[in-house]
Amino acid sequence: MLSFIMKSSAVQQLIHKEADALYEEKVKADKERRLESHSIIANMSIGKPIIIIPDNDSTISVGIITGFMQVDPAIPYVQDYISGEKVVCFTNYIPYNEQNLKAVMKLTPDERGGVFYRCHQESEEGYKADARGEKALSYDEIKEVIESTDFLDEARKYWSKS
Repeated sequence: MLSFIMKSSAVQQLIHKEADALYEEKVKADKERRLESHSIIANMSIGKPIIIIPDNDSTISVGIITGFMQVDPAIPYVQDYISGEKVVCFTNYIPYNEQNLKAVMKLTPDERGGVFYRCHQESEEGYKADARGEKALSYDEIKEVIESTDFLDEARKYWSKS
């Protein structure tokens, strides 16, 4: 009798419907948990000084994270101290410190792209950065901006929280 009930299409439809509902509930809960987790991490990162690494031959920039877009993964809003604008940072970034800035500045745009954007590319040809033809600032010019603005003061506030 149980075998007959289990073979019934109505029962199978109920089972599938219940399984689908449970699955959707789990997916929704996972997404909410992931967004909550990103939100916690994002809030801890507000005020963080960063080096913004372009995927082209543009100037490397420095900035302070001021907030995040609520998406998965979270995308930071950054006060860019080189351009003087508040930007959405769609490019890669790393924590700011003098050692990181000096190291990144030693790389050519192609090398930066290879390390930060295509480091897992498995081919003979390396990364070729888009050429925008803009004048890229030197290390000394970036350092001058850092020292002439409140960037280091804001960075120190963040570092003092750690």
